[in-house]
Order: sequence, then structure tokens, then C-alpha cells
Amino acid sequence: MKTKESICVVAPRGGMGDCISFFAFFKTIAKLTKKKIILITHKNTSAKDVFKYQNIFQEIIYLENVKKNFLYNIFSYIKIFKLFSLLKTQGINKVIILHHSIKYVLISRMLGFALVEAPGQKLQRIFLTKNRVYKNYSSKVLHPRDENEILIKKIFNINKIEDNYFSFNKSKKKSFAAIGIAASGYEKLWPIENYVKVINYLCKSGFRKFLLLSGKNQTLLERDICSAFFKKKIYFVKTSNLDIGKIIKYFNKIKLYIGNDTGFSHLSVSYQIPSIIIHGDCPPHSYSRLIYPILGKNNILSPNAIKKIPFIKVKKKIKYLMNFI
Repeated sequence: MKTKESICVVAPRGGMGDCISFFAFFKTIAKLTKKKIILITHKNTSAKDVFKYQNIFQEIIYLENVKKNFLYNIFSYIKIFKLFSLLKTQGINKVIILHHSIKYVLISRMLGFALVEAPGQKLQRIFLTKNRVYKNYSSKVLHPRDENEILIKKIFNINKIEDNYFSFNKSKKKSFAAIGIAASGYEKLWPIENYVKVINYLCKSGFRKFLLLSGKNQTLLERDICSAFFKKKIYFVKTSNLDIGKIIKYFNKIKLYIGNDTGFSHLSVSYQIPSIIIHGDCPPHSYSRLIYPILGKNNILSPNAIKKIPFIKVKKKIKYLMNFI
């Protein structure tokens, strides 16, 4: 492995969607440094599967998931120190940290990396001398994507970053509609009966194939949706028991995504799929023209806001997109 021709990027994101939304930063770094990226992130991002066919990566390394206790924090520092030490002995001398934690910056400085870049949030500032995003310790904290977009622009002195789209073999036969029912909790799930209405409406528009993008614990929800159409000639692909690698193989066949704000919605956008994303308690992203957010009344975000979004509001957006896909 020619690590001296690589650059280390630390992006320990919270989940798959968070990591995918940073893909534009990875593309920009790889393009402007003309180096492959060694990406350090968490296993729950599924980065090894998601970015498997993206040739900007030399290697993807998983950190252990965070546990909030004192003893774990000590061991995490030790493990990160050993990992960074190994990378340095293999020729890596530059690290870009797309995260607010002080430990990655501190360890990088201790090991003497020639270049250490990070947003400079809170205590990070002590160990950084330039390209800091924040003016002082008490500066208002930005959204992670906004924060790191500013950082990348500062580092490379550019006005625009790369797009967030993947490289993939585009299929001429895009026949699937993706229905994203996966959610991190019941309160973040748009009511299933509304998804039945969406599928009914799409059937009237000519769709006959549906990819149900589900969570591991949503087998019964998949069954409930499919049972509502057992008399119709409709083909469903259920994903609750599939690994992410098998699910991704369907993405170049998807014509339209409609669903909750999850990792699958970000994945669909990166596959250049028009995506109607239904939001509850999290604000919508705007990094792509393919994102079509749906929010509740008065655009108010709250734990139960998604429950009150009516089907008719989503139907209008679907009808609008049908003119372009």
C-alpha cells in the first residue's frame, strides 16, 4: 500500500447519511491534493460498503463506536494514538479532521504531523494556527456540513467544492420507485398508511416495481405494506433482511425516492435520484438540487412533526416531479 501517496481524512460521522453528505469534501480533497484518501470513520456509517466503488479512497478504517464513560475515553485515545502512529510510519504526514473533537487534533500534534487541519471549534483552537472556521471560543456552532465546507474552502482557497454525486454505471432501465420507511425511531416515521397511499398513487402513474428501504426491525411494516397490494401485479423488493451491499446494487435502477430523512435518502441523492425527503425533527439539507424536502406546517421542526404531514402535500410534490423524470 503506497500510503505516502495518500492523505488521511478523519470523519467519524454519526451514521450513513452524515458520512455520505460529506462525500463532496472527500472528492474535493482527493482532486486538489491529487492523492487517494485514507478515511477514518465509524462502522455505523457503512462507509466500506457505501464507498466501495468510489476510486478516491486508498483505504477506509473503522473506529470503535463511541461509549460515554471515562475508561473508554482513555482507551480510545490510546487506540487512536497507535493508529495515527502507524500511519505516520507508513509515510502519511498530513491529516484533515472533519470533526469538532479535540482528541484527533491533539494526537496529530503530539505525533508531529506536518499538516493538521480542523474546524477549530472550542478547545481545538489551541492546537491550530490557521484556517480556523471559528473566530473565538464562544462563536456560534454551525451545522457540521456547513462548518466543514467552510474549512475545505479555506484550506484550498476555493469558492466552490465538488458535487456530492457518486461515480457509477448508469442503468438505462430505471423502473423502481424507492420507498424509504427506515427511521431511527417511531416518532421519526411518517405513518405507514401514507406510504400505502403513495404507492397507490405511483401505481396509477405507471410504477410497478418498488424498493422498500427498511430498517432491520421493520419486517412487519414491510409485510403490512405488501399485504395492501396482494391482489395487484406489483413487485416489491424488501430490504429489512438484506445487507447494505446487496441493497446498493438496486440504486442505479431507481427513478424516484420518497421517504424519511435517513441514510438511504442521502444515498439516493448521491446516485443522482430525485428525492422527496420527509422531515420531522431535523432540518433539510440543501447540498443538491435533487433534494426536495417536505416539512410540516409552517416548516416547524419537532419530534412529532412528521406525523402531521398530510399525504396530499407529498402527492403534490410527486405530481410536480413526474414532469421531469
